[in-house]
Amino acid sequence: MKTFRFEPLQTELSAICMGTADFGKYNLLDPLSFSLLDTYVGLGGNWIDTAHLYADWEPGEKSSSEKQIGRWIKQRGGRHNVLIASKGAHPDMSTMDISRVTPEDIIFDLEEGLQVSGLDHFDLWYLHRDNTNVPVSTLVDCLEAQVARGLIRAYGVSNWRGDRIAEANAYCKQKGYQGISASQILYSAATPKVTPDPLDTLVRMDKTEHAFYNEANMLLTAFTSQAKGYLTKRAAGLPVSDGVAQTYDSDVNNRILALVQDIAAAHNVSVTAVSLAYISSQTFPGVPILGCRTVAQVEDCMKHSDFSLTADETAAINAVKFA
Repeated sequence: MKTFRFEPLQTELSAICMGTADFGKYNLLDPLSFSLLDTYVGLGGNWIDTAHLYADWEPGEKSSSEKQIGRWIKQRGGRHNVLIASKGAHPDMSTMDISRVTPEDIIFDLEEGLQVSGLDHFDLWYLHRDNTNVPVSTLVDCLEAQVARGLIRAYGVSNWRGDRIAEANAYCKQKGYQGISASQILYSAATPKVTPDPLDTLVRMDKTEHAFYNEANMLLTAFTSQAKGYLTKRAAGLPVSDGVAQTYDSDVNNRILALVQDIAAAHNVSVTAVSLAYISSQTFPGVPILGCRTVAQVEDCMKHSDFSLTADETAAINAVKFA
């Protein structure tokens, strides 16, 4: 498994991160979720992504993903070399139009997340959404205070635009803070026509955001990194759901699919491998987050985890994607 140096944590991170958005729901209960995590770690992965709100969109217990990760860590006898990233300050699912990006909500979600998971700290903790009406100074001051308390080691943001990140890090530089260390947005080789969020609270990769990450050289963790299997299924001649088709069917993605298939054939790897390697082969550090529901899917994603695209191959996909 290829790795990269993540200086804020003074450690090497694997080039693929394990996502857990549906843990506790969709039959992803302890026996299966434990197997998914065991398989990922056994194949060289070393960091897990969760959020305080994950799986709350389905009925049942709240924060089920954080809870299951905590049970897995306890059963396995400790964290060892596995790093845990979580997120908070997301709106409640029943009131998505009401922001919770406040110091009070940040502290509440962080403390409750640690309580339900049984952990004493998170290695990386993201603000799950932004509220541009709140000054970056207010948010960063709060996050720095949590670092000082020992509850988080580093912090990032999810679904923030690059200009807002730049504003926050300029403030951090003035104050001598560690600053925003990572950003998480919607990103895959395929380009969505629409954001799958009617309230448009998600940030997706576009030409402007891509230029920001190239200049900032900031760690980007990509959710929906395989576009819900769109390219893989299209390449195999398998049907995609109506919702996925509505989001991704386009002439641009037809051209990207052809490029991805040609690259896969040239290197004798799968379309899945090319899709994941596309994110980790950018000029900035990019890490795809997996959304697997079976052990076989984890094994398939990790099979060619050392594979990288050439600079020309990455540029060819970018040229179509960001034209």
